[in-house]
Amino acid sequence: MADTQLPASDLKTLLSGSSQSPMFVAQVSAVNEDGTVSLAWGAAPVLNVPCSTGYIGREVGQSVLVARVNKQLIVVGTTAQPDPQDQQELADQADLDATNTTLDALVDYAHAVNSDAQRLDSIRPRITFGTAAAPSGFLQADSVWFKDQGGGRVDFYFKRSSDAGSGSSAPPTSTKPPVSSPPVSRTLQPNSQGSWRSSGQTDSQVWQGDWTGRGNWLGGWFYGTSIADACSGKSVKSMTFTISRTNNGSGWNHGVPAHLKLHGRTSKGKPSPTGDGSRAVTLSPGQLVRFSLPGGWVSALASGSARGFMISGSGRSDYMCAGGASGKLVITFN
Repeated sequence: MADTQLPASDLKTLLSGSSQSPMFVAQVSAVNEDGTVSLAWGAAPVLNVPCSTGYIGREVGQSVLVARVNKQLIVVGTTAQPDPQDQQELADQADLDATNTTLDALVDYAHAVNSDAQRLDSIRPRITFGTAAAPSGFLQADSVWFKDQGGGRVDFYFKRSSDAGSGSSAPPTSTKPPVSSPPVSRTLQPNSQGSWRSSGQTDSQVWQGDWTGRGNWLGGWFYGTSIADACSGKSVKSMTFTISRTNNGSGWNHGVPAHLKLHGRTSKGKPSPTGDGSRAVTLSPGQLVRFSLPGGWVSALASGSARGFMISGSGRSDYMCAGGASGKLVITFN
């Protein structure tokens, strides 16, 4: 458990799960450089609480879900709720996300326990008894003292008339290896969106295809230069784009392919596809999909040769309207 300013009695109550829910809600009071956060808890904060890989985008003031795992506190995610217009699209993902977040927390805890076990094993002294001379590299002590510290711990002191080359005679100070921080990520939202029809009609929502024979729609999401700006000087590991479909009866009541492409516009206007072709993401009414971008798309967006996303299709087979949760881009850095 990380250091804390709480009284021992309060900390014991906070960590105890016997009579409480294994999870509770707290507020982030500080984000630390090593990837941990500090939590506001009454009059005194809980410092340096580790976070699972399911909790990204750390920010001061966030309400977060904290798990008690074997008397260890772990932040497993944020409690933020989607906008009401997005709740239908997100409903099918909620149970899966909660399960993955809990598993992430348990995996993180197991890795931490294993790391500590390896660290302790590496500093455990090796004692060998024998009648022959010591192997090369060993130093001879004139006298040996030991002290029983209780609890199974014994301290040794080796006296030498000279100590040249042996280093400090003080016991070595063990240092915990640096905590490996999870990959840092950045979440971007479009600053505008819209649709354009071959007949000249426009709309503020994002559509594709045609149901009435009045011309095909194409639509897009626009980010200015924010994607390339976020990637400047960084090593990008991956990007994930969120796209959803409305549940208002627009189009067929089965899966329809959203033909996703890149475009090069930094401002709102009828987009044209650019870059490495298109990818079809099939969406049923009300469904939300998080689409991992191919490597070529990641490179194009990070460099600025592409600036945003668009969808376009033909006829009734491609007719659909994108939902309000669409357009979110998560960039993960190495």
